[in-house]
Amino acid sequence: MPASKVRKPHHQHHPAPKRARPVQHNRAALAAMILFAVLGFVIGYFASGGNTLSFLAGAIIGAVAGYIIGHMMDKSLEKK
Repeated sequence: MPASKVRKPHHQHHPAPKRARPVQHNRAALAAMILFAVLGFVIGYFASGGNTLSFLAGAIIGAVAGYIIGHMMDKSLEKK
């Protein structure tokens, strides 16, 4: 084999890629989100008079309305 086509050995050391720092979640914020979610479910259940069907309908309507409002706000902020 000619000297110009000599291949380099495959066992060369390649530097490890730099890794981003792992995301650390704030435990207090997570606990607050869980607490407020449970509190919201309890208030919603008793506000509907204990009727599970009314509670579920209100929860679904609230989730859809929140999604639509958030989507519209996101679009308006992108334009600026």
